[in-house]
Amino acid sequence: MKSREGTIVDADDLIDSLHADALKAITEKGRDESVGDPDEVAEKVALAALHYYLLNVAPVKDMLFNPAESLSFNGNTGPYLQYMGARIASILRKAKEVGLEADSSDEAIALLSTESEWNLVKKLGDFPATVLKAADNFDPSVMAAYVYDLCKLFSAFYRDCPIVGAMEQNRQLAQSRLFLAQCTHTVLKNAMELVLVGYLDVM
Repeated sequence: MKSREGTIVDADDLIDSLHADALKAITEKGRDESVGDPDEVAEKVALAALHYYLLNVAPVKDMLFNPAESLSFNGNTGPYLQYMGARIASILRKAKEVGLEADSSDEAIALLSTESEWNLVKKLGDFPATVLKAADNFDPSVMAAYVYDLCKLFSAFYRDCPIVGAMEQNRQLAQSRLFLAQCTHTVLKNAMELVLVGYLDVM
């Protein structure tokens, strides 16, 4: 229901409106060709915006849906999660292009020593317990909070710990960081699916 007008909002009309706004944003940013099918991507972004905005609120709380806020690519939104997924996918592609392969050996993992790296490692380790908690409490907002935190921690990790850029200084360190990025990519895709946010390889 529209809070100001007191009129009922049809779900199909809402999704169509979000779709149109998402498509407009893609066009205005000149991403029409790079995203593949702009219309298909806009649909996924629109549904991600709606699903995540609704599921991000605990069932016992009231919520007010803000269409413009839900479509933002910054902050706690579905499109932000999609952006981070596409960003990690781009990092993995670049690593492949320069011939960098992940190393998951104990020797390589021991090189992960910074706070940013281990904050991300610990968050990845929390994934199974978080899924169980969300299921036991019938509360998808627990899962939504987890995936948002995961994205923020990956962003901090990548800011502080270059992957391809570390190749010349310490190739094995770069390989271990690449493995951490791959693990994050896998967990992120699974977590996004649980909160009905469609994964996008390119945005």
